[in-house]
Amino acid sequence: MAAVTHMYKQYADSVSFRIVKGTYEVYSSHPHLSICGVGRSAALFKVLKENRVIKVYYPPLNRSLYKNT
Repeated sequence: MAAVTHMYKQYADSVSFRIVKGTYEVYSSHPHLSICGVGRSAALFKVLKENRVIKVYYPPLNRSLYKNT
């Protein structure tokens, strides 16, 4: 079971996001993942050749980066 969990953690760790106009976009992910959907707090990916999906939450958004100066 630990090996399986480790594999999915590697998939989740492969996902990177970028901020565009104050919201997150998926920038890159493992080739075995395809985007199923995105929401306000996470992105959902289908795992290739498996009947499974994984949910990857966005990192906390630092609103101080967007303060008007």
